[in-house]
Amino acid sequence: MTGKLFVITGPSGAGKTTIAEHLLDEMPNLVRLVTITTRQMRPGEVNGVDYHFVDRDTFDRMITGGELFEHAEVYGELYGNSTARLEELLASGKNVLMVIDVQGARTVSEKRSDATTIFLAADSVDNLVRRLLGRGKIEQQDLERRRGELETEMAFAAECTHTVVNKDGRIDQTVEQVQTIIEG
Repeated sequence: MTGKLFVITGPSGAGKTTIAEHLLDEMPNLVRLVTITTRQMRPGEVNGVDYHFVDRDTFDRMITGGELFEHAEVYGELYGNSTARLEELLASGKNVLMVIDVQGARTVSEKRSDATTIFLAADSVDNLVRRLLGRGKIEQQDLERRRGELETEMAFAAECTHTVVNKDGRIDQTVEQVQTIIEG
């Protein structure tokens, strides 16, 4: 039996990675498709677990070689996902979770009508900003650029299969809602 594809998307700071980590801990038949990126590793991240960190030349060769199912430039860095790895995981019968930005989710939706897209929204813009600041050093210019994209990113929620609000301090409730969607 072929697995199903689930996409968690939303603006930076919505809690996509945190929710995904909880889901992966609780759902043994769910595996994460690890995204490839050119951005620098953050403290505590592990190459091959959180992301596959590569340089721009390697990423460009992957694009040219047709190896990426989807790819996008987000805030000056490149992100993408391997076609071969996605197909391998689905063929194994596993349900696959992609944790990607709105640009990537739009591409996945266009290419895979069978994908279930789950838009994760924060309960307020202030909480998004606080979460971004909590990641560590962020330049004011980067913060303002991300704030400027919020309206466009939030509008994508209408195109998604489901929308879940990740209320501050209610991670368990959010995980439960997303888990219910995945279990169908």
